[in-house]
Amino acid sequence: MYSRGRLRASVFVSTSVLLVCSAWSENTIGTEFDALAPDSSIEEPEPFDCGYRPTQLWLEDVQAAVSRWEIPNPAARVIPSVRQPQSLVGFPTLPCLSRPHIFSFEDTNQLLITDYSNGSLVALMADAANALIATHGDIYDFIGLWLNFAPHHVLGTAAYIALENDVTGIGTELFNQRAALGLNGENLEGMVITWNINFNSWQPGTGSEAQLTRIALSHELEHRFGVYLPDLVDGRQMQGYGGFGCYTLGHWNPAVDSQGSTMGVGEWTGTNPATLASFYPNFHLFNTDTGRMWSYTDLYLMGYVSPAEMDAGNSELRYMDNWDCVSTDYFSSISTFTSTDIIATAGPRVPDFMAEDKHYRMGWIMIHQPGDTPTQAELTKAVAIHAQQQIDWKLGTLGRGTLDASLFNDLNCNNLPDDIDIALGNSDDVNTDGIPDESQLPPGVVLPEITVELASPTELRIQWLGVECPGGFTDYAIYEGQIGSWYSHEMIDCSDDSANRNELVQFGPGDTYYLVVPHNIGGEGSYGTDSFDVERSPAPISCAGAVNLATCP
Repeated sequence: MYSRGRLRASVFVSTSVLLVCSAWSENTIGTEFDALAPDSSIEEPEPFDCGYRPTQLWLEDVQAAVSRWEIPNPAARVIPSVRQPQSLVGFPTLPCLSRPHIFSFEDTNQLLITDYSNGSLVALMADAANALIATHGDIYDFIGLWLNFAPHHVLGTAAYIALENDVTGIGTELFNQRAALGLNGENLEGMVITWNINFNSWQPGTGSEAQLTRIALSHELEHRFGVYLPDLVDGRQMQGYGGFGCYTLGHWNPAVDSQGSTMGVGEWTGTNPATLASFYPNFHLFNTDTGRMWSYTDLYLMGYVSPAEMDAGNSELRYMDNWDCVSTDYFSSISTFTSTDIIATAGPRVPDFMAEDKHYRMGWIMIHQPGDTPTQAELTKAVAIHAQQQIDWKLGTLGRGTLDASLFNDLNCNNLPDDIDIALGNSDDVNTDGIPDESQLPPGVVLPEITVELASPTELRIQWLGVECPGGFTDYAIYEGQIGSWYSHEMIDCSDDSANRNELVQFGPGDTYYLVVPHNIGGEGSYGTDSFDVERSPAPISCAGAVNLATCP
């Protein structure tokens, strides 16, 4: 058994694909993972206030700044070509982050301590993003920006700027505004500004003090997909910009009951009255169906579940037909709807959940004033926040997606870019694919050798050995279950992110056990055998379909 405060030896099964964890009660992690002490001298927005604005308004702000001669016309910039680093297909995220994975950028003209305009803010963000892309390549889907100082003013707790949409069926048009804003590269889809890292509300970890941080980051990135749905055929309002007075600008109408989410969808319980748990701007609420940031309806819009999975996953999907936008107790009629109703007005999602890219990369920048570069403490705090964001994305997407917060490829986790490792001879690259050979172990049967360590108060690092399957299995999944209910395992992680048999997972409450299972597009391998040498039953919902022992016994 592995206890989350200490190690104890025990044998439960005949193979080591089963890892057992009991309830943890001792904090053995250092202060790097702890919330930083509050600073009462710092003023900040409270509670969470989303600074979302439609893309067209940002463009108008930039054009207005150009007309006032505040900034050069970004659309007229001569944009140099940027290098294309080695593709990491099949290596969607890194299990390790460190301070070098935050890019420093100087606010040379001290714009942000003046009464800056929205247009000049966007221009500065674009300059910082271009500098990052020029340094590390066109590899980012999103770029986030911290400050290490108090700006003159802020736009909400955080704000998302949409740059591209290539998805139909979510209620917004196709667009690409990178050139209009003078941004380099072909991949960047959006930018997020989160303001001063020293704000007390920004905290790492999973404790109550970190709740706003986790909500804000998941909320802002969902603006990429989940804010635009049109009304249903019968006029019931989902998201968007209109309505009858309820707050819905770029968020869910709280009259929708989908068990809550960080995007503001309501959590109504009961009938006559139905009681509203919370809604914007005080919706500090995770979804009660998934236990994570997003509802199944959000995950459909994001491309992580099918329409059928959305309908099956929502324990309720209701609409308060005559809600007055104020009362938390509702006594009038309640209707229901499904994905079919959404598709009837928004159209089918294209690409669908099978074709949609589920792995994203986010580069982080810290903007500083001249002579005031980020401190080690500021960088460490940001890194811890990003590490939790990676975990939240994986778990929030049911183990199907990843958000890689690294600036450069570092698959062997030594804080150096892989291409530098190879060039210096620190790592071999026999097949010349740009990936250190020690990071590329063929997946397959899980061997008895398995180790685990406590990585943080909420995370375990699981490492294992394996041999290649005859069927050429390409990945691993990790399942978690409750001790005593030995076939209760459910998927929590569907990919060995760096293909190095070294994975970071967040453990659940109570006494838990874990299974490591190989898989590829054709199905899953063995879940191992019990003490009677009988194959364990697979999870009811798996990462990769049915068990196929013929190709991976």
